[in-house]
Amino acid sequence: MAIALTSFQGLCGFRPVEEIVTFLTKVPEFQFLVGDNATTQLKQSLSQDSQAMASALQSGFSHLMESKKQLVVEQLNLLV
Repeated sequence: MAIALTSFQGLCGFRPVEEIVTFLTKVPEFQFLVGDNATTQLKQSLSQDSQAMASALQSGFSHLMESKKQLVVEQLNLLV
């Protein structure tokens, strides 16, 4: 259990897809973990309906969360 002592923003949902696509473009380590297919889907979903965006987010999030620990460690080490 956590108790907030000051104002905070809870983790609820995802950032806007436009912002995620910007991060994927600027941070190749992030794009590597999300995957090329999901990155392409997210970029294409910007001009599609919310269902396409949701599907692209699910694909990218799944790919990221199913990444092997060693791959995540390697990509994080490239950032520092």
